[in-house]
Amino acid sequence: MQTSRVKKGLVVGIFLLFVAINVLPSITKNVKADPIEEPTYTISGTIYYEGPSIGNLIIGYFDEYPSDQAPYLGAFIPSPVTFPATYTILGLTNGTYYVIAFLDYDGDMGPPEPDEPVGVAINNTLQQGFDPLVVNGANVNGIDVTLWQTNNPPNTPSAPTGRSELVVGQKAMYFTNTTDPDGDRVSYLFDWDAAGSHDYTWTPLFDSGPYYGRMSHSWDSPGTYVVKARASDHHGGLSDWSDGFTVTVVENHPPNAPNTPAGPARIVVNRTVVYVTSTTDPDGDRVAYMFDWDAAGAHDYSSWTGLMNSGPYYGRMLHAWTVPGTYVVKVQARDEHGALSDWSDGLTVTVRSTG
Repeated sequence: MQTSRVKKGLVVGIFLLFVAINVLPSITKNVKADPIEEPTYTISGTIYYEGPSIGNLIIGYFDEYPSDQAPYLGAFIPSPVTFPATYTILGLTNGTYYVIAFLDYDGDMGPPEPDEPVGVAINNTLQQGFDPLVVNGANVNGIDVTLWQTNNPPNTPSAPTGRSELVVGQKAMYFTNTTDPDGDRVSYLFDWDAAGSHDYTWTPLFDSGPYYGRMSHSWDSPGTYVVKARASDHHGGLSDWSDGFTVTVVENHPPNAPNTPAGPARIVVNRTVVYVTSTTDPDGDRVAYMFDWDAAGAHDYSSWTGLMNSGPYYGRMLHAWTVPGTYVVKVQARDEHGALSDWSDGLTVTVRSTG
């Protein structure tokens, strides 16, 4: 991948950070200056690095998930830096933050050269490159960052694959994969509505290469959705977005009420007989049937039959009554997505003690 694309989102953010540092008075004004005196808190931790201790160490932070916006200046540790180096970001109000650190070898304040280390807070070992750090009425401590000498972002993932037609609420699994130039493990960010309002979900970390990242998803509303994926390695390097995969989501309609059950209307106790029914499903889904052997009384529900094609195919169930009387048998259908039909009309069965 081209050097200009290395650490795409990360590097752009860092570059803007260092441009902003050159106009430090205006940056300082942006760092949570608020005329309303709210309580403020800190984020602190340790920066680790095993390479040459050269250059200024700069720690920045974002108050929304990093993309192309400039980070706020959090802390500045001048050269020479002794590692491990502790830092504290002051003046934070309640909210969610993301921490980044950069070691500037040559003092040019960026953009970072390929050999200049960079790192992000992944202290909580979540899936994505940056961990969200929640400040909620207390200081947040122990947020460590490890600087890496070089990092290349993952290559662009393959277009997601999976089911292209679903009904509302139906879950399906979607897959993608990529390679990482450094052999890093990667997590995948799926956008389930890439052509619309966007709906993001991160996967756990997977090995890159032939191993597929996967995520199940369902949609709550009918429509046409474009699914895309991007990859992040565990150093925070982000790939480009994949090509899109189109999914059509439609409403599910319940089966029609089944036919009145057919079978013997006069039998004796303890005699096992078979009853059958059928129905159609507006969506052509497979259906299962449940019989109520005492629909006008205390109710006596069967288990569900197995799924079968709707239409001319009959659902059937064996049953025997142990007590004489008059019973009404009804049946209900359920499609493969869980939608229930109305109950059928009833069949009256007279059960005698003897023949």
